[in-house]
Amino acid sequence: MDTLLQLQLDLAAKIASEAYFQHIAVATYRSMVVSAEIAKRLPFIAGKNGKIGCGIIVNMPEVINTYANVDPPVSEFSITADVIENPELNFLPGTGTQLTCEEVARQVRMIFNLFAIGLPAAGSLYAPDQLPVIAPLPDIHAVYPGCCGYRVIAKLQIREPQQTRTAQPTLSANAYVITLTNNSGGATIYYTVDGSFPGPGNAAAEEYTGDFTVSAGVTVRFAAYLAGSLGSNVGCYIAT
Repeated sequence: MDTLLQLQLDLAAKIASEAYFQHIAVATYRSMVVSAEIAKRLPFIAGKNGKIGCGIIVNMPEVINTYANVDPPVSEFSITADVIENPELNFLPGTGTQLTCEEVARQVRMIFNLFAIGLPAAGSLYAPDQLPVIAPLPDIHAVYPGCCGYRVIAKLQIREPQQTRTAQPTLSANAYVITLTNNSGGATIYYTVDGSFPGPGNAAAEEYTGDFTVSAGVTVRFAAYLAGSLGSNVGCYIAT
């Protein structure tokens, strides 16, 4: 899987796994675009474990620098997460998370550090140049009316080992029956029928275990993943 996508999915999983965030909805920006994981892109509505009022969006990372003259290559990434709170809902007795966006943002910053320590190929995590590490979320009133929030910002340096790419599966169709052939021994194939990314981090993705049937006009996207290798290129097929 591509490093940028893996960073986003892994960071979201790390945040969601912490007990502190047991009532805080966590989503990646990608999942919000391609699925209904967070209804209408409002994380405080979805809630978690019966609580509402505050949510976290892990944004798509940025590559801000690459040192190509070293082996393995070293890249610097900017990672950010947005903490959004609806104060009116957040402190309702019994149903609110009872955690302010200030408290959650500071905890997310700590998780950034634990996340970097846990990466075997990570170099270091450090503050962005001439920028705050926690800042009020820009234009929040326009995007999320009635809410307040913060953006947590950090730089992450990662050594990127050269990896082979898993071979893309081969798709064949008999009428509307779809067969995917694995071209990398031991790889796992994932597919989607809703147009979203076919990867293990996407709840809408299905692991391929045998032929499946689709309807006319359905878009099938598929890819293979093998431990120690990059994910394959994504294939696409529209049933006709």
